[in-house]
Amino acid sequence: MASTPARRPATPRPAADSGSVHPVDQPTTAQVNAAVTSFALLADPTRVRILWALREDAADVASLAEIAGCRATAASQHLSKLRLAGLVEGDRQGRRVLYRLRGGHVRNLLTEALFHADHPGQRRTGPRLTPGGPQRWATDRVTRMLRRGGGR
Repeated sequence: MASTPARRPATPRPAADSGSVHPVDQPTTAQVNAAVTSFALLADPTRVRILWALREDAADVASLAEIAGCRATAASQHLSKLRLAGLVEGDRQGRRVLYRLRGGHVRNLLTEALFHADHPGQRRTGPRLTPGGPQRWATDRVTRMLRRGGGR
């Protein structure tokens, strides 16, 4: 009996006609879970503002809180979730921690998401999410998943 070869994980490769990336195979369960976690974390306006502020340069919690329009304690909680999901990383410098995006792929994901949002003819119109509604459910779900060690 010949054994069947193991399924390869999705390996992105550039398309011949553009700079975009297309998966060769179906993504693994771990890859899908990681993507779901990242997208769920991007469902919060404060987190999107924090990530956008980190596009070009590292910043501390106080600076990010001011940019995002929230208290430093709230910004710290958001950064903790973003760090656990692998979207940002922190570098301790004395008593401060400077946060930065974890890689160019996070910057590209955020840029594409905002580009998509900026082109209303290309998106379906519908009801806006209300605070505490589906966004809160997704955030709570992601937090539980991260605590269990899933999604990565």
